[in-house]
Amino acid sequence: MKAVKIMIKIFAGILLAGCAALGLLYWRKLPAIHVAKGLVNLAEEAGEYGNPILEEAGWERIIDRITGGAVRVDLDGSFLTQEQKEAFSMQAAVSLDEADKKMRIEADSRLLGFGLGSLMLAGDEDQLYLQLPGVTDQVFRIGTKDFGARYQNSMWARWLRFSVDEDYALKFVPEWKSTRLEETTKVWKEKIQTGRKLLSRGVYLVALVLDVEKAEAEPDCYVLTIPAQLLNGGLKSVQKEIRSGKYGENVKDFWEELMSDMGIRSANLQLAEDLKFLVRLDENDRIRGIETAEPLSFTEAFLGITIEAELEGTEKILDQVEGSVRLVKEQLEKSFSLAGKMTPLEDGRKEQWALKTPDTDYALDCSWFFDSKDFEIAAEKEGAKERETGKPYQISLKGSLKAAREDSLTLNVDSLVFPFFADKTIEMSGALTVEPLTEEILLPETGVDFFGMSELDILAILLDRL
Repeated sequence: MKAVKIMIKIFAGILLAGCAALGLLYWRKLPAIHVAKGLVNLAEEAGEYGNPILEEAGWERIIDRITGGAVRVDLDGSFLTQEQKEAFSMQAAVSLDEADKKMRIEADSRLLGFGLGSLMLAGDEDQLYLQLPGVTDQVFRIGTKDFGARYQNSMWARWLRFSVDEDYALKFVPEWKSTRLEETTKVWKEKIQTGRKLLSRGVYLVALVLDVEKAEAEPDCYVLTIPAQLLNGGLKSVQKEIRSGKYGENVKDFWEELMSDMGIRSANLQLAEDLKFLVRLDENDRIRGIETAEPLSFTEAFLGITIEAELEGTEKILDQVEGSVRLVKEQLEKSFSLAGKMTPLEDGRKEQWALKTPDTDYALDCSWFFDSKDFEIAAEKEGAKERETGKPYQISLKGSLKAAREDSLTLNVDSLVFPFFADKTIEMSGALTVEPLTEEILLPETGVDFFGMSELDILAILLDRL
């Protein structure tokens, strides 16, 4: 009798194991499992991309320094002729203190090896001070708020035969709208990292929240439905953060201008219907294509968006991407397309991007060499003007980006070539260093009233140098 009970338990165990195996096999064949695996694979591959050159240099922090804070920029550049001879060179140091509303520029230049003289400009919101050490030791003072009126009533207006509005006010110190790029990037990195962690919790957990059906058109194509109610909560949260300036004033202004151009009057852009995507997978459950099954419709009924993307990379599916976006607003339709290809190099990566808009085509080729921190960039723009002349606008740049210290960044330019005049080009080389401002910007205590000078005053200065 005991042996019979043991046999029954063994048989029951085998039966349960078989049922579990069959259940698992069935579960694995569910459409949601395949799509969930595709999303997890996509998130993992996307996390492997990065640019060590920019990351190690701390470019976000440096941009923040330039657009909001106390910073010093040193420039040493040379413009070369087609025979690679130095035509013009300049050394300049720019100090800016946004909080104190002061800026100082000191520059020295040479033309064909001959010195052109030095220049000093310094000022705040009220006064601008000018000095030309090669011409005179005197410092000249110019009022910024009444610049137009003082200029129009000076002998400079008669000499130069150039007029300005009398109410024109000169703004010497730039007013930056801080991008807070480092903070913005950090916020988005945290959001992306949270998403990756959620996906990495398990394919099956992800599958539980997905509404997926097998598409009838293709064997490896699925219809993924995302409830509008689920997305609208996230859209509302992100838009609230944008309007609050959390991602910087530039992002806020861009969003408000975009909503205005699209004719959207509501405070929050919301989806009117559930989102449906066609997702195409390969045999390894990697996403190869994704497109909107129906145009995205928003609460503003006249606006619809169609999205399509093809992921054709071999080693990584994101190595080769082609996508398009089509916007329909009332009777107006606009199409945008983006194609990208990334090719691994021995010590870096090559990127090729092409963007087509209704009016202009853009192309960008970048080669990044991670060990040496060198890079090569070529950009091209072709719009109506360039199509008329048959000559695209082209710029090429070769150089390196290095952080000398934690809070300092140096851009070494080996070659910067850009259009100059007609079919001519000009080449520049040099270095640009950005670092914190460590000294207070000092302004001259007084100066000669520049617009109060007479012709005799100017002649006396010139004769003094003879």
